[in-house]
Amino acid sequence: MCEALGKLTGKIRQSGRLRRALAQELLRFAVSDIAGLAVKRDAIGFIRLAAAHR
Repeated sequence: MCEALGKLTGKIRQSGRLRRALAQELLRFAVSDIAGLAVKRDAIGFIRLAAAHR
């Protein structure tokens, strides 16, 4: 996932036609999406752990 994001940002940087603001906005969206997925995964893991210790 991070590798794909790195390739995406590399392509954005190489393309002179895209505005810098657009690239930053896209990167911010991708990072927040990945962070959201990580938080959801951690929450599910925590709930499972709590259920196992009852």
